[in-house]
Amino acid sequence: MNNTNTPKYGASGYRYLRPLAEEIILKKLERVSTARNSISPFFRENYRTKHLEFVIPFKALTSMEKHVLREAGYPERLVRGDENAGLAKAFVIDVRAVEATSPELAEAILSAYRRM
Repeated sequence: MNNTNTPKYGASGYRYLRPLAEEIILKKLERVSTARNSISPFFRENYRTKHLEFVIPFKALTSMEKHVLREAGYPERLVRGDENAGLAKAFVIDVRAVEATSPELAEAILSAYRRM
């Protein structure tokens, strides 16, 4: 039975950009912050779905990286950054959704989360 609440990344957009998008995500995993802010990537648990999400704020990306992630089909959302920043635009990557298309990337995200 398919879970319709879980987005499938890479379903729309350019498939050949998926490996480059995964490399960008892996590089951003090296810069993950333990504090939630609007200038560096961080982890959060979605309170509705209880899924782990990797959040990459737009301020942490170059314009080329934003374009690649957008065209590869990763979703953009408004998220709460730190208390003073309010809402910030970011790419929110649900680990369960990534697991369906790229198990290696999902495992890398989970291992980075466990190291924190």
